[in-house]
Amino acid sequence: MTGSRPRDISPAQLVMLLLLCRLFVLFTYTSRSENNLSGPAVLAAVPLAAAGALLMLLPFFLLRRKAGSDMLTAFWRVGRPFGAALTAACGLFCVYMAASTAGHFSFFLVSTVYQNAKQWVFVLLFLLAAAYAAALGLEAFSRAGGFFFAAAMAAGALLLFALLPEVDLANLASPFLDPGALAAGTLRGVAGNADILLFLLLFPRVRGGSGKTGFWWVALTAAVWWVLCFFVLTALGDYAGTRLFPLQTAAAVANLSVFGRMDLVHITVWIITAFLRAAAWLYCGCTCLRRLFPKVRMGAASALCALAAGIAAAAAAPLWEAAGSAWESGVPLLLLAVAAPLVTLCFPRAKSPVEDGKEAAQ
Repeated sequence: MTGSRPRDISPAQLVMLLLLCRLFVLFTYTSRSENNLSGPAVLAAVPLAAAGALLMLLPFFLLRRKAGSDMLTAFWRVGRPFGAALTAACGLFCVYMAASTAGHFSFFLVSTVYQNAKQWVFVLLFLLAAAYAAALGLEAFSRAGGFFFAAAMAAGALLLFALLPEVDLANLASPFLDPGALAAGTLRGVAGNADILLFLLLFPRVRGGSGKTGFWWVALTAAVWWVLCFFVLTALGDYAGTRLFPLQTAAAVANLSVFGRMDLVHITVWIITAFLRAAAWLYCGCTCLRRLFPKVRMGAASALCALAAGIAAAAAAPLWEAAGSAWESGVPLLLLAVAAPLVTLCFPRAKSPVEDGKEAAQ
Protein backbone atom coordinates (compact mmCIF):
# COMPACT_ATOMS: atom_id res chain seq x y z
CA MET A 1 0.00 0.00 0.00
CA THR A 2 1.63 3.26 -1.09
CA GLY A 3 -0.47 5.68 0.96
CA SER A 4 -3.25 5.93 3.46
CA ARG A 5 -6.87 6.08 2.38
CA PRO A 6 -9.66 7.77 4.36
CA ARG A 7 -11.15 4.42 5.31
CA ASP A 8 -7.96 2.81 6.57
CA ILE A 9 -7.70 1.85 10.22
CA SER A 10 -4.99 2.29 12.85
CA PRO A 11 -2.69 -0.48 14.09
CA ALA A 12 -4.43 -0.34 17.48
CA GLN A 13 -7.83 -0.87 15.85
CA LEU A 14 -6.56 -3.93 14.00
CA VAL A 15 -5.01 -5.38 17.16
CA MET A 16 -8.23 -4.88 19.14
CA LEU A 17 -10.40 -6.32 16.37
CA LEU A 18 -8.28 -9.44 15.91
CA LEU A 19 -7.90 -9.98 19.65
CA LEU A 20 -11.68 -10.07 19.94
CA CYS A 21 -11.81 -12.49 17.00
CA ARG A 22 -9.41 -14.83 18.80
CA LEU A 23 -11.43 -14.57 22.02
CA PHE A 24 -14.40 -16.04 20.17
CA VAL A 25 -12.41 -19.24 19.64
CA LEU A 26 -11.72 -19.53 23.37
CA PHE A 27 -15.34 -18.75 24.25
CA THR A 28 -16.60 -21.56 22.02
CA TYR A 29 -13.88 -24.06 22.91
CA THR A 30 -15.44 -27.46 23.53
CA SER A 31 -13.87 -30.07 25.80
CA ARG A 32 -13.14 -33.46 24.29
CA SER A 33 -11.51 -36.07 26.48
CA GLU A 34 -9.24 -37.41 23.76
CA ASN A 35 -7.69 -33.98 23.16
CA ASN A 36 -7.68 -32.54 26.68
CA LEU A 37 -4.33 -31.45 28.10
CA SER A 38 -3.32 -31.16 31.72
CA GLY A 39 -3.49 -27.70 33.26
CA PRO A 40 0.29 -27.09 33.17
CA ALA A 41 0.44 -28.29 29.55
CA VAL A 42 -2.28 -25.83 28.53
CA LEU A 43 -0.49 -22.93 30.21
CA ALA A 44 2.80 -23.91 28.56
CA ALA A 45 1.24 -24.46 25.13
CA VAL A 46 -0.27 -20.95 24.94
CA PRO A 47 3.07 -19.04 24.68
CA LEU A 48 4.56 -21.76 22.47
CA ALA A 49 1.62 -21.49 20.07
CA ALA A 50 2.08 -17.71 20.09
CA ALA A 51 5.72 -18.16 19.06
CA GLY A 52 4.55 -20.43 16.25
CA ALA A 53 2.07 -17.78 15.09
CA LEU A 54 4.84 -15.17 14.95
CA LEU A 55 6.92 -17.51 12.79
CA MET A 56 3.96 -17.92 10.43
CA LEU A 57 3.83 -14.15 9.94
CA LEU A 58 7.44 -13.93 8.75
CA PRO A 59 6.86 -15.01 5.09
CA PHE A 60 4.19 -12.33 4.73
CA PHE A 61 6.48 -9.54 5.93
CA LEU A 62 9.32 -10.84 3.78
CA LEU A 63 6.95 -10.69 0.81
CA ARG A 64 5.93 -7.14 1.66
CA ARG A 65 9.57 -6.10 1.85
CA LYS A 66 10.20 -7.52 -1.63
CA ALA A 67 6.96 -6.66 -3.40
CA GLY A 68 6.05 -3.50 -1.50
CA SER A 69 2.37 -4.33 -1.77
CA ASP A 70 -0.33 -6.41 -0.18
CA MET A 71 -0.34 -10.19 -0.47
CA LEU A 72 -3.10 -10.45 -3.09
CA THR A 73 -1.42 -7.90 -5.36
CA ALA A 74 1.85 -9.82 -5.07
CA PHE A 75 0.04 -13.00 -6.13
CA TRP A 76 -1.36 -11.27 -9.22
CA ARG A 77 2.07 -9.92 -10.16
CA VAL A 78 3.32 -13.47 -10.61
CA GLY A 79 0.65 -14.06 -13.25
CA ARG A 80 -3.09 -13.95 -13.77
CA PRO A 81 -3.72 -17.72 -13.31
CA PHE A 82 -1.55 -17.81 -10.19
CA GLY A 83 -3.18 -14.72 -8.73
CA ALA A 84 -6.72 -15.80 -9.58
CA ALA A 85 -6.24 -19.27 -8.09
CA LEU A 86 -4.79 -18.04 -4.80
CA THR A 87 -7.29 -15.18 -4.52
CA ALA A 88 -10.14 -17.64 -5.03
CA ALA A 89 -8.61 -19.98 -2.44
CA CYS A 90 -8.34 -17.13 0.07
CA GLY A 91 -11.93 -16.16 -0.66
CA LEU A 92 -13.18 -19.70 -0.09
CA PHE A 93 -11.21 -19.84 3.15
CA CYS A 94 -12.86 -16.61 4.30
CA VAL A 95 -16.35 -17.85 3.45
CA TYR A 96 -15.63 -21.11 5.27
CA MET A 97 -14.51 -19.25 8.39
CA ALA A 98 -17.61 -17.04 8.29
CA ALA A 99 -19.71 -20.21 8.03
CA SER A 100 -17.73 -21.76 10.88
CA THR A 101 -18.37 -18.72 13.06
CA ALA A 102 -22.08 -18.80 12.25
CA GLY A 103 -22.20 -22.54 12.95
CA HIS A 104 -20.50 -22.19 16.31
CA PHE A 105 -22.72 -19.21 17.13
CA SER A 106 -25.90 -21.20 16.53
CA PHE A 107 -24.54 -24.34 18.19
CA PHE A 108 -23.63 -22.44 21.34
CA LEU A 109 -27.04 -20.78 21.55
CA VAL A 110 -29.06 -23.97 21.09
CA SER A 111 -26.76 -25.83 23.51
CA THR A 112 -26.83 -23.32 26.37
CA VAL A 113 -29.70 -20.83 25.95
CA TYR A 114 -32.40 -21.78 23.42
CA GLN A 115 -32.27 -25.56 23.50
CA ASN A 116 -35.50 -26.10 21.54
CA ALA A 117 -34.75 -23.59 18.78
CA LYS A 118 -33.68 -24.32 15.20
CA GLN A 119 -30.05 -23.59 14.40
CA TRP A 120 -30.75 -22.29 10.90
CA VAL A 121 -32.78 -19.39 12.33
CA PHE A 122 -29.78 -18.11 14.27
CA VAL A 123 -27.49 -18.68 11.29
CA LEU A 124 -29.77 -16.60 9.05
CA LEU A 125 -30.18 -13.67 11.44
CA PHE A 126 -26.53 -13.71 12.42
CA LEU A 127 -25.20 -13.65 8.85
CA LEU A 128 -27.64 -10.92 7.83
CA ALA A 129 -26.25 -8.67 10.56
CA ALA A 130 -22.64 -9.59 9.80
CA ALA A 131 -23.13 -9.05 6.05
CA TYR A 132 -24.55 -5.59 6.68
CA ALA A 133 -21.55 -4.71 8.85
CA ALA A 134 -19.15 -6.00 6.18
CA ALA A 135 -20.93 -3.93 3.52
CA LEU A 136 -20.43 -0.80 5.62
CA GLY A 137 -16.69 -1.33 5.39
CA LEU A 138 -13.73 -2.15 7.60
CA GLU A 139 -13.54 1.24 9.28
CA ALA A 140 -17.15 1.06 10.44
CA PHE A 141 -17.00 -2.22 12.34
CA SER A 142 -13.40 -1.58 13.46
CA ARG A 143 -14.54 1.61 15.20
CA ALA A 144 -17.28 -0.38 16.90
CA GLY A 145 -14.64 -2.97 17.74
CA GLY A 146 -12.72 -0.41 19.80
CA PHE A 147 -15.77 0.23 21.99
CA PHE A 148 -16.54 -3.49 22.21
CA PHE A 149 -12.92 -4.19 23.14
CA ALA A 150 -13.11 -1.85 26.13
CA ALA A 151 -16.41 -3.44 27.18
CA ALA A 152 -14.99 -6.96 26.79
CA MET A 153 -11.90 -6.16 28.86
CA ALA A 154 -14.06 -4.65 31.61
CA ALA A 155 -16.33 -7.70 31.58
CA GLY A 156 -13.30 -9.98 31.66
CA ALA A 157 -11.88 -8.15 34.66
CA LEU A 158 -15.21 -8.55 36.49
CA LEU A 159 -15.28 -12.25 35.64
CA LEU A 160 -11.77 -12.83 36.96
CA PHE A 161 -12.51 -10.85 40.12
CA ALA A 162 -15.63 -12.96 40.69
CA LEU A 163 -13.63 -16.18 40.18
CA LEU A 164 -10.94 -15.28 42.72
CA PRO A 165 -12.67 -17.06 45.65
CA GLU A 166 -12.81 -20.26 43.56
CA VAL A 167 -9.13 -20.29 42.58
CA ASP A 168 -7.16 -23.24 43.95
CA LEU A 169 -3.64 -23.85 42.62
CA ALA A 170 -3.98 -27.52 43.55
CA ASN A 171 -6.36 -27.84 40.59
CA LEU A 172 -3.42 -27.53 38.21
CA ALA A 173 -2.70 -31.19 38.98
CA SER A 174 0.77 -32.57 38.25
CA PRO A 175 3.54 -30.03 37.61
CA PHE A 176 5.22 -32.49 35.25
CA LEU A 177 4.66 -32.02 31.52
CA ASP A 178 4.26 -34.74 28.93
CA PRO A 179 6.43 -33.52 26.00
CA GLY A 180 4.30 -35.37 23.47
CA ALA A 181 1.04 -33.90 24.76
CA LEU A 182 2.61 -30.45 24.97
CA ALA A 183 3.84 -30.66 21.36
CA ALA A 184 0.42 -31.84 20.18
CA GLY A 185 -1.32 -29.04 22.06
CA THR A 186 1.07 -26.45 20.63
CA LEU A 187 0.52 -27.69 17.08
CA ARG A 188 -3.25 -27.60 17.57
CA GLY A 189 -2.95 -24.06 18.87
CA VAL A 190 -0.98 -22.93 15.82
CA ALA A 191 -3.10 -24.84 13.30
CA GLY A 192 -6.30 -23.50 14.85
CA ASN A 193 -5.19 -19.88 14.59
CA ALA A 194 -6.98 -19.20 11.30
CA ASP A 195 -7.07 -15.51 12.20
CA ILE A 196 -3.48 -15.34 10.97
CA LEU A 197 -4.87 -15.19 7.43
CA LEU A 198 -7.34 -12.55 8.59
CA PHE A 199 -4.38 -10.48 9.75
CA LEU A 200 -2.60 -10.90 6.40
CA LEU A 201 -5.65 -9.79 4.42
CA LEU A 202 -6.53 -6.83 6.64
CA PHE A 203 -3.00 -5.56 7.23
CA PRO A 204 -2.78 -3.54 3.96
CA ARG A 205 -5.66 -1.40 5.28
CA VAL A 206 -3.64 -0.30 8.33
CA ARG A 207 -2.12 3.17 8.44
CA GLY A 208 1.56 2.91 9.30
CA GLY A 209 1.41 -0.78 10.06
CA SER A 210 4.64 -2.71 10.66
CA GLY A 211 5.85 -5.98 12.07
CA LYS A 212 5.24 -4.56 15.54
CA THR A 213 1.51 -4.65 14.81
CA GLY A 214 1.63 -8.40 14.33
CA PHE A 215 3.79 -8.86 17.40
CA TRP A 216 1.45 -6.88 19.65
CA TRP A 217 -1.59 -8.75 18.34
CA VAL A 218 -0.03 -12.15 19.01
CA ALA A 219 1.51 -11.16 22.35
CA LEU A 220 -1.60 -9.50 23.78
CA THR A 221 -3.83 -12.33 22.58
CA ALA A 222 -1.55 -14.91 24.18
CA ALA A 223 -1.51 -12.93 27.44
CA VAL A 224 -5.31 -12.71 27.58
CA TRP A 225 -5.68 -16.40 26.69
CA TRP A 226 -3.14 -17.41 29.34
CA VAL A 227 -4.84 -15.43 32.10
CA LEU A 228 -8.31 -16.75 31.20
CA CYS A 229 -7.04 -20.34 30.97
CA PHE A 230 -5.27 -19.99 34.32
CA PHE A 231 -8.40 -18.81 36.09
CA VAL A 232 -10.65 -21.40 34.45
CA LEU A 233 -8.26 -24.27 35.22
CA THR A 234 -7.58 -23.24 38.81
CA ALA A 235 -11.25 -22.53 39.52
CA LEU A 236 -12.74 -25.64 37.90
CA GLY A 237 -9.89 -28.16 37.93
CA ASP A 238 -10.67 -31.50 36.26
CA TYR A 239 -14.32 -30.48 36.11
CA ALA A 240 -13.44 -28.16 33.21
CA GLY A 241 -12.63 -31.18 31.04
CA THR A 242 -16.10 -32.61 31.54
CA ARG A 243 -18.01 -29.51 30.47
CA LEU A 244 -18.99 -28.74 26.88
CA PHE A 245 -18.02 -25.05 27.20
CA PRO A 246 -15.56 -24.64 30.12
CA LEU A 247 -15.40 -20.84 29.98
CA GLN A 248 -19.18 -20.54 30.06
CA THR A 249 -19.23 -22.92 33.03
CA ALA A 250 -16.66 -20.77 34.84
CA ALA A 251 -18.81 -17.70 34.18
CA ALA A 252 -21.82 -19.51 35.63
CA VAL A 253 -19.81 -20.42 38.74
CA ALA A 254 -18.60 -16.83 39.20
CA ASN A 255 -20.82 -14.55 41.25
CA LEU A 256 -20.77 -10.83 42.04
CA SER A 257 -23.23 -9.33 44.49
CA VAL A 258 -24.07 -6.50 42.09
CA PHE A 259 -24.31 -8.51 38.85
CA GLY A 260 -25.27 -11.95 40.11
CA ARG A 261 -24.13 -14.82 37.90
CA MET A 262 -21.53 -13.77 35.33
CA ASP A 263 -22.65 -16.14 32.56
CA LEU A 264 -25.01 -13.46 31.19
CA VAL A 265 -22.04 -11.09 30.85
CA HIS A 266 -20.08 -13.89 29.18
CA ILE A 267 -22.85 -14.54 26.65
CA THR A 268 -23.08 -10.82 25.82
CA VAL A 269 -19.34 -10.54 25.17
CA TRP A 270 -19.42 -13.78 23.20
CA ILE A 271 -22.17 -12.48 20.88
CA ILE A 272 -20.15 -9.31 20.27
CA THR A 273 -16.98 -11.23 19.39
CA ALA A 274 -18.91 -13.60 17.12
CA PHE A 275 -20.48 -10.68 15.24
CA LEU A 276 -17.15 -8.89 14.71
CA ARG A 277 -15.39 -12.08 13.65
CA ALA A 278 -18.03 -12.97 11.06
CA ALA A 279 -18.07 -9.39 9.74
CA ALA A 280 -14.28 -9.41 9.36
CA TRP A 281 -14.22 -12.74 7.52
CA LEU A 282 -17.07 -11.70 5.24
CA TYR A 283 -15.30 -8.42 4.52
CA CYS A 284 -12.13 -10.27 3.50
CA GLY A 285 -14.21 -12.64 1.40
CA CYS A 286 -15.69 -9.61 -0.36
CA THR A 287 -12.18 -8.26 -0.95
CA CYS A 288 -11.16 -11.48 -2.68
CA LEU A 289 -14.38 -11.63 -4.71
CA ARG A 290 -13.94 -8.05 -5.92
CA ARG A 291 -10.36 -8.82 -6.90
CA LEU A 292 -11.67 -11.54 -9.18
CA PHE A 293 -14.65 -9.47 -10.36
CA PRO A 294 -13.79 -5.77 -9.91
CA LYS A 295 -17.20 -4.53 -11.14
CA VAL A 296 -19.08 -6.23 -8.29
CA ARG A 297 -20.21 -3.66 -5.74
CA MET A 298 -19.45 -4.09 -2.07
CA GLY A 299 -23.09 -4.63 -1.09
CA ALA A 300 -23.58 -7.34 -3.69
CA ALA A 301 -20.28 -8.99 -2.79
CA SER A 302 -21.24 -9.02 0.89
CA ALA A 303 -24.62 -10.58 0.11
CA LEU A 304 -23.05 -13.27 -2.09
CA CYS A 305 -20.43 -14.18 0.52
CA ALA A 306 -23.04 -14.27 3.28
CA LEU A 307 -25.29 -16.47 1.14
CA ALA A 308 -22.44 -18.90 0.47
CA ALA A 309 -21.51 -18.93 4.17
CA GLY A 310 -25.14 -19.50 5.15
CA ILE A 311 -25.49 -22.46 2.80
CA ALA A 312 -22.23 -23.95 4.11
CA ALA A 313 -23.22 -23.41 7.75
CA ALA A 314 -26.71 -24.84 7.28
CA ALA A 315 -25.41 -27.86 5.39
CA ALA A 316 -22.82 -28.56 8.09
CA ALA A 317 -25.06 -27.71 11.07
CA PRO A 318 -25.55 -31.36 12.14
CA LEU A 319 -21.77 -31.81 12.15
CA TRP A 320 -20.80 -28.93 14.47
CA GLU A 321 -21.51 -30.83 17.68
CA ALA A 322 -19.62 -33.92 16.55
CA ALA A 323 -16.70 -31.96 15.16
CA GLY A 324 -16.37 -29.65 18.16
CA SER A 325 -13.86 -27.53 16.25
CA ALA A 326 -14.18 -25.95 12.83
CA TRP A 327 -10.51 -26.08 11.91
CA GLU A 328 -8.41 -29.12 12.78
CA SER A 329 -5.68 -29.91 10.27
CA GLY A 330 -4.29 -26.42 9.62
CA VAL A 331 -3.14 -27.49 6.15
CA PRO A 332 -5.18 -24.85 4.23
CA LEU A 333 -3.89 -22.17 6.60
CA LEU A 334 -0.28 -23.24 6.14
CA LEU A 335 -0.67 -23.32 2.36
CA LEU A 336 -2.22 -19.85 2.12
CA ALA A 337 -0.44 -18.00 4.92
CA VAL A 338 3.03 -19.56 4.69
CA ALA A 339 3.58 -21.58 1.51
CA ALA A 340 1.92 -19.13 -0.91
CA PRO A 341 4.00 -16.09 0.19
CA LEU A 342 7.19 -18.18 0.15
CA VAL A 343 6.47 -19.47 -3.36
CA THR A 344 5.64 -15.94 -4.53
CA LEU A 345 9.01 -14.77 -3.22
CA CYS A 346 10.68 -17.10 -5.72
CA PHE A 347 9.25 -15.20 -8.71
CA PRO A 348 10.68 -11.91 -9.98
CA ARG A 349 8.45 -8.94 -9.44
CA ALA A 350 6.24 -8.36 -12.49
CA LYS A 351 3.65 -5.79 -13.43
CA SER A 352 0.34 -6.60 -11.77
CA PRO A 353 -2.59 -7.29 -14.13
CA VAL A 354 -4.82 -5.70 -11.49
CA GLU A 355 -4.45 -2.07 -10.49
CA ASP A 356 -3.14 -1.60 -6.96
CA GLY A 357 -6.02 0.73 -6.19
CA LYS A 358 -8.48 -2.15 -6.44
CA GLU A 359 -6.87 -4.43 -3.94
CA ALA A 360 -9.20 -3.62 -1.08
CA ALA A 361 -12.93 -3.19 -0.81
CA GLN A 362 -14.01 0.34 -0.12
